[in-house]
Amino acid sequence: MSRLVLLALLVACRRPAPAPPEGAPRTAVLVVLDTTRADAPTYAGGRAGLTPRLDALAAESRAFTEARSAAPWTLPSHATMFTGLAPHEHGCHGGTLAFDGRVPLLAERLAEAGYRTGAFSNNPWVSEHTGLLAGFDTVVDVFPRSHNTARGVSRFADPWRVGLADAGAARTVASVDRWLDAAGEAPVFLFVNLIEAHLPYDPPAGWAARTLDPAPTIAEVRAFNERWLVDAHAGRLDAEERRRARALYDAEVAYLDARLGELLDSLAAHGRLDEALLVVTADHGEAMGEHRVDGIDLVDHQLGVHEELLRVPLLVRWPGRVEPGEEDRPVGLAQVAATFLEAAGLDGPAGVPDLFSPPDPDRPLTADYQPPHVHEDVLSAYVPDEALRRRLAARGWRAVRRGRWKLAVPDDGPPRLYDLAADPGETRDLAGGADPELLASLRAALPPPHEGSTGSVAPETVEPSGGGGRAARSSSPRSGSAPPARSRG
Repeated sequence: MSRLVLLALLVACRRPAPAPPEGAPRTAVLVVLDTTRADAPTYAGGRAGLTPRLDALAAESRAFTEARSAAPWTLPSHATMFTGLAPHEHGCHGGTLAFDGRVPLLAERLAEAGYRTGAFSNNPWVSEHTGLLAGFDTVVDVFPRSHNTARGVSRFADPWRVGLADAGAARTVASVDRWLDAAGEAPVFLFVNLIEAHLPYDPPAGWAARTLDPAPTIAEVRAFNERWLVDAHAGRLDAEERRRARALYDAEVAYLDARLGELLDSLAAHGRLDEALLVVTADHGEAMGEHRVDGIDLVDHQLGVHEELLRVPLLVRWPGRVEPGEEDRPVGLAQVAATFLEAAGLDGPAGVPDLFSPPDPDRPLTADYQPPHVHEDVLSAYVPDEALRRRLAARGWRAVRRGRWKLAVPDDGPPRLYDLAADPGETRDLAGGADPELLASLRAALPPPHEGSTGSVAPETVEPSGGGGRAARSSSPRSGSAPPARSRG
């Protein structure tokens, strides 16, 4: 028997792929606008006219205004969205830098249920290299990882000199359009990560003019990015630098909004948008110097768990199934996995409700920043004091939010307690005079202490302290090779 005949027989005898159950969405889409703050879109109080496509989408969606990430950077946050588990449960965080496959990922579950699965990632922390894209039939890595470790480290440590244009989102949308063509009428699960809002704030030509007048030159933008980071780590940011940084960041968000609009148009052109379960969110926010720790102004999204890092936009659109409207109850990105799985007729992660389950005011939302996400040698470019570098590089944070209260605990110091209803900016630490029972109940809901942590502070030693925070760069994933320029998490 010829090989061609044998192959034909094998194909003919192959069991057909299962089909999703009746009532499941034919099209499921998760879009992550990397590094987008909750307050960036116009509909959420951002700059007027900045995000017309997000604003229109929000009007047609359930808009969760108090959504929070489980971690302030890409790798553990995406792992939580893909598993429904907290970082200490899925084990993909700063202490491991890769997912070990201990549980099936969202795409694996949906693929087994009959969905074609496609991942289009602009961030190499979300890649086959880090183990997070298991289950995707198609993977498009828009900014592929350098295989040259030395070159990769150089690019990572000095991203604004690389000259990468913010064209990843454009290439991504074009790739998605071709993939939808090939999918035909098959059920699909589509995941897209768009990274342009990430540092450096280097909007494509013409976009900075939307938020700055006069529009800066490319050289001026790159010089500003370098000065911004140096001044932040020296603790000398001024109001004009903060204003300019936010304007450049907003220009990046405006660009993302336009590309998101093109993605939505592509889904509509393929007859999928109005049948889709569509979730649009961010993996984490971004600090703009709101807080200071150890003399450092906190920018970027490392070294802490403040609200500007954890609060994210979250829109869910499913015409005919989800009523549009605004919800201000706290929800977590762990619930994203449960929402997709239950919509597809599958069991979600144990104990994790989907986004439309009845609210539970006592359910805690936790966040975890595990070292060594930031390496001391990376901080050395900005922080001259060796002892401070070591503290920052080794300091992890754990946090829990329940109702109006948030407890944030560093590995090397006393807890901070904030009343988010009265103090959403986390400017007043109330731990020193707090009710011991309140503190004890919040501490009991924290993620477990980090291995080797020195931060197991007894309740009786709690002292008042100022707002904490952090800023820096991330280390590389497995094998010692660093992610390329825009991928510090």
